[in-house]
Amino acid sequence: MKEELPSSKKDNTHSPNSNITRRSFLQKAGGFTAATLVFGIAANKHYKNLEKDAKDEFEVNSLTEYETGTLAGHTFSPDDLFSFYTGISGKVPEKVSINFYEQLLVLHDKKQKWVNKNEKTEDAFVSLNTNLQQEYQGELPLRMDLKEYQGIVKKSIKEVRENLDWQKVQGIFYDSKDANLSPDRLDVLKSISDSLEAKNLTAYALTELMPSSDGKLNKNVFEFILKNAGLRFAYSIPSIYDEYACVGMYQITSLALADTENPDNKGDISKINYALPEDLRLPGSVALLRESDHHKAAFLFVIYNLAALIRQLDENQFEVLKNNWKSHITAVTQFVALAHHAPTYARFSARAWLDSGAQGEFEDSCPLKFKEKDSRNTRQYAINTKNNLAALIN
Repeated sequence: MKEELPSSKKDNTHSPNSNITRRSFLQKAGGFTAATLVFGIAANKHYKNLEKDAKDEFEVNSLTEYETGTLAGHTFSPDDLFSFYTGISGKVPEKVSINFYEQLLVLHDKKQKWVNKNEKTEDAFVSLNTNLQQEYQGELPLRMDLKEYQGIVKKSIKEVRENLDWQKVQGIFYDSKDANLSPDRLDVLKSISDSLEAKNLTAYALTELMPSSDGKLNKNVFEFILKNAGLRFAYSIPSIYDEYACVGMYQITSLALADTENPDNKGDISKINYALPEDLRLPGSVALLRESDHHKAAFLFVIYNLAALIRQLDENQFEVLKNNWKSHITAVTQFVALAHHAPTYARFSARAWLDSGAQGEFEDSCPLKFKEKDSRNTRQYAINTKNNLAALIN
């Protein structure tokens, strides 16, 4: 039986923004009444779409009741991300009332406490914070299911693939004092990049956003957010445990996307960004990312991190990768997610795994300790990514 994820129904009595939203609804509905009479069925369909848009916009700004579907029965700790995203604490009931706009404010408030510790990012995030809140409150939440979401990711990946200048990518990594991307290595980089799909990027996003090692639960919480809070909510989620400007499902920071006049100070995504035609490039700041920009940025980051690894491999390691990567897409996905989190640890783990002949699970090559320091939970990070990908495939 196909799993049914939440539907919602409106509770009009608890909205701090109810006057504005009702007015917006009436203006949209009234404005198309005459058109409906003139244009008949086609106009009536348009009217129904506007009615749904107004309903969606109203509900996410109001205390609205939602069915929790497959989430019912799970327990969310009051201090974990599941609770912060949904407002649900304790055992998840079959129905729950949530004001998603207020939950976004909760997330941004938690982020602000970290930002206040860093004067360099404080002003930038205050502005970003305000803009995202206003956009979520005043624009369509973009409600959808996981299949529709992955269609958007697929389209974003395709746009990058079809327009990226691989010779420029090769030039970015040219360094006479270090290993370069030879034509053979560039071909492998391109082949691996071309093989990655929406599900791989979604697994990476789930690892960034979700706190659990249960891939199915992570997937279901994400779909609950998409279907009820909407994609715009997911685009607006900040990282709440650091001081950097950082929002969206991939939690890309200002360290990775930072366009400056000095090429040596550009973030890793920004460097690859210059291999796109000028009219398709990302804006030079995390604060300016909107909608599909997030997926394009994540895919550019994947390409950068794969290139940074491939250029550093010795000949034996490269041959193992070249001959085995097609049967180890899960390991590739684990690497690119881990490289976002801790690139040095990720490359160390990948080289160790390739030294073994690509035998065993990728996470077994992730160190528990690295140079006598904590490994930043790299092994668990890799395990979570594998579980997330498996949940998306099954």
